[in-house]
Amino acid sequence: MIDKIKCYAEDVRLSDEILKTKFKKSYNSRNGNEVYLFDHFNSIFVKKNKIERSQSIDEEEGYINNVKRQNLYVLFIRPIGSNKGKIIFNQNIRKNWINYNHLQFGRGSEGKHLSPMYDLKFKDFVKIIDLYADELSIPKNVFWNATITQLELGANLKFDTRIRKGKKLVGTMNLNKMLSCFGRLKNVEEKHTYGSYGICFKAKNFELSIYDKLNRIVNTREIFKKSGERIKSKNRLKLSRVAFFLRYELRILSMSHFNQSAFENRIGTLKELKDNWNEVLIALFETTEDIEFYDFLSPEIETELMMTGLKSKGLEKFKNLMIYNGLKMIGYQNFKDFVVPLVNSKVRTKFETEILQVNSEFRDLSKYGNSYQKKFLNALENKLKSLRVS
Repeated sequence: MIDKIKCYAEDVRLSDEILKTKFKKSYNSRNGNEVYLFDHFNSIFVKKNKIERSQSIDEEEGYINNVKRQNLYVLFIRPIGSNKGKIIFNQNIRKNWINYNHLQFGRGSEGKHLSPMYDLKFKDFVKIIDLYADELSIPKNVFWNATITQLELGANLKFDTRIRKGKKLVGTMNLNKMLSCFGRLKNVEEKHTYGSYGICFKAKNFELSIYDKLNRIVNTREIFKKSGERIKSKNRLKLSRVAFFLRYELRILSMSHFNQSAFENRIGTLKELKDNWNEVLIALFETTEDIEFYDFLSPEIETELMMTGLKSKGLEKFKNLMIYNGLKMIGYQNFKDFVVPLVNSKVRTKFETEILQVNSEFRDLSKYGNSYQKKFLNALENKLKSLRVS
């Protein structure tokens, strides 16, 4: 469920030995403070270099700037002469957990390889926070009470491009069609579309993103690491023919100004997040209630219209689709009570019968409940349920 997390703890005491062996000291002080950067690349979370190299000051400064540019770091800041300071933790703990498992065990805790699509479960979250506390030599009760300032919550969803009922192929879908059903987010005016790869609703203190996870992990070299661009493109195309992967992600940019009541008193500290894990999963799913879906096509209906367009220039089927969606929007009872009485009494029965026949035809095409909205919500709900702690 969790990707990036930023938090801090104050009045932390780190020994000189830990600072010497686990951190790199910045050569630029901040307002009379000493600043130490955790040597993440020489930790249990990253593979160590077999050939030890002495680094010059320039090389160390380059290393520090590179880590800051990625906006992932662990800093310890203390007043000069003091033995206590503030630890600022900003890491992608999901990726770090995957990497840690690869390095320590070769296979995941459940006996299988953890893919880049893996979502952090409760026990993973507890273990990696405890691991960081041990690695930094911070008492666990102190680290678990660290205050969270930024947080990314989300889930990776897999969709088969072929829709079957038993052995029968009843439709197809792809990422673009799925993304097209996301309309607007309540009280959020900014909607950014990133080509055919994703969309992002941007508010002042949070962002809600839905994007192509496969494209992301290819670009970040989490898969196909040694492949050239041509091979990457070929492999990605091959994968996308049978399945696509969608990431649903809530990025909380400012915890102090994030006012979603469902998350209140549940994500303020690492401990609160741990103690309210299931409630946070439910709250994450409930964020979909603020999305306005533009979902007037199911994969089956889309396939039927596509075949109709290929066979003829007739427009009747397309007009009927508009009738079907109009009836679905206003509801049958309103249609019966307010529309039908307006029709001339001599053709009223015929009119109602024809409308209901059109509705029945398209309803049967959607009888498997495969609207893009429904398929997305079902997949997200099932994934989040699988991450709950029993």
